[in-house]
Amino acid sequence: MQKYNTIGFFGDSFCAEIENHHSLWFRYDTYIKKLKKHYSCDIVNLGYGGSGIWDCYLTQLKPLIDQNKVPDISVFVWSLPGRLYHKKVRRLNSADAINPKFHTFNPLYWKVWKAAQLYYNELFNWEKEELEYISALRYFDDEILSKLPTKIIHLWTAGKTSDWSTDSTKPNNVTYHHTWKHGVEIRPPLLSLSLTDHDIKILQTDQRANHLDGEIKNTLVFNWIKHSIENYQNGLCLDFTDKVETFWNQ
Repeated sequence: MQKYNTIGFFGDSFCAEIENHHSLWFRYDTYIKKLKKHYSCDIVNLGYGGSGIWDCYLTQLKPLIDQNKVPDISVFVWSLPGRLYHKKVRRLNSADAINPKFHTFNPLYWKVWKAAQLYYNELFNWEKEELEYISALRYFDDEILSKLPTKIIHLWTAGKTSDWSTDSTKPNNVTYHHTWKHGVEIRPPLLSLSLTDHDIKILQTDQRANHLDGEIKNTLVFNWIKHSIENYQNGLCLDFTDKVETFWNQ
């Protein structure tokens, strides 16, 4: 087995924790912990809950590029369109910005939260946000990822769903904003696996590590990523949609 010293996870809450109180209490290893154990490597970055693709690049990945510390394996979990970017207030999404409780986290950033709330209430346009999102993904693929000295694995948070409902997250109902040229892409989205036995409302108070509870789900994702690493080929798309669809139909 090839030796890898470092793995980095770049994205949102679906790759934000090696373990947490939920995984410890219910005694399951997250897919991140499984990869760490399997490759006996260091985890050099984790995602940040509620953040978007600009945080993924500007705050998470770019500092490692600038320091010449890009990990041996870079796992990206591409978040949703429409999330704003701020260097210090990193979870600027519509759900959090419109909910006043988040504005009290740090009084220093109250104006940032208020500005985000106004943006989502007065200026937000979904068609524009999707076009900007697609453009950014293409730019990352062609101009950033093409130059990385690393194996690249792509996963999706939610892909492109018709609406924000449980049924729309079923694997066969999801489409995608981009097909990656650099790295190996894994489908379906992690949200499709997360909700196989839950309603989408669980995300409002979700305590599960990376939104994936139990050994079965985490072992699946671990195996998907491991297979991608060991069968690495630029432009390869591994589609496990039918595998996850069977969980929905049980």
